[in-house]
Amino acid sequence: MIRPLRIALFTPDLRPSAGGPPRVVLGSAQALVARGHSVTIFTLAAGAIDAPGVEICCFPADRPAQIGRSRALQSAARHRIAEFDALHVHAIWEAGAADLAAVFNAAGKPVIVSAHGMLDRWSMAQSRLKKAVALRLWTGRLLSHATAIVFATEEEAAEASNLYPKTPRAIVANGIDIAATRAAIAAARDAVRSKVPSLAAWPRTIVYLSRLHPKKGVDQLVEARLALDARFDDVGLLIAGIPQDDALLQALRSRIAGSPLSDRITLTTDLVGPVAMGALGAAQLFVLPSHQEGFSIAILEAMAAGLPVLITDKCHLPQIEDWQAGAVVPDTVAGVKAGLERLLSLSDDALATAGENARAAVERHYGWPVIAGQLEALYAPGSARA
Repeated sequence: MIRPLRIALFTPDLRPSAGGPPRVVLGSAQALVARGHSVTIFTLAAGAIDAPGVEICCFPADRPAQIGRSRALQSAARHRIAEFDALHVHAIWEAGAADLAAVFNAAGKPVIVSAHGMLDRWSMAQSRLKKAVALRLWTGRLLSHATAIVFATEEEAAEASNLYPKTPRAIVANGIDIAATRAAIAAARDAVRSKVPSLAAWPRTIVYLSRLHPKKGVDQLVEARLALDARFDDVGLLIAGIPQDDALLQALRSRIAGSPLSDRITLTTDLVGPVAMGALGAAQLFVLPSHQEGFSIAILEAMAAGLPVLITDKCHLPQIEDWQAGAVVPDTVAGVKAGLERLLSLSDDALATAGENARAAVERHYGWPVIAGQLEALYAPGSARA
């Protein structure tokens, strides 16, 4: 039995608009508190966050803000270091993460670093110059001195196998609060149907619920839907996204508006906050056609909703096929189109059965109580150095 631990977590941005990592940080924090540990989250941007039992400390970023450094955060960490047993950093490229880790390193306390997909080949190929500078000035120090680097899957770890091979590795998936996810979906379902009236005209709906970022591959989902033959003319596509790339957003809007299926593809950025979850309750199939993922919380949420999932092989979740919970396809328009044809050709009952398989799998493998038990073993002094 591990004694109660005092755990510090760091993420540069705790706001929901920052994507999956904030949900991982908050979910793990509350699950760890439920297991008797105390948790403090250090961040540079928080917003209005409700996390009972979790201390949230937000510090101003120094200029230039893009570097993600905060002297105030570093000072607070030095002042409070005796309060903590371990640090878990959910960041790679921010200087503040390395500065905070250095305080814990100096005190001889474990520093765990979650990669969140930021060290795989696709990510490392983006903004090469900026990453080279960060690796030289602070990220290299963070990773080489870490007690362990956490990857969500074996595939993700393998892609980063040449980076800091002397630093121990650990495989711990992201988790999900299944009951809260289902409740959020049920509470927002009617609001989504009201905001997206086209849903009423579609016997079947495909949903994309994620950030609108080039790495997510949403453009190839649009092309795949447009390429489907007349057998699937009654299938609608709802793209509910958080805008993060203006050029992509405008290109998607133009492509949809100029297509013959503009009445069967709806792109909206108006489903924000808790109401966005209702989109999962208004669909029969979830698609995430990413070019790169660490471990997607959106996929887990869709599975918890009882939806079959169509994902690319870059999502690092090949078990979907073994669980008969959807399809894993090549990261191409042709691959996504073939996956849509395969799943949409199923009867309503067969599609629903795949969704139930997805729900059962997420309950079995990714509930926060299961994941929190794995995390606390990493935090215990000395345990992550094996």
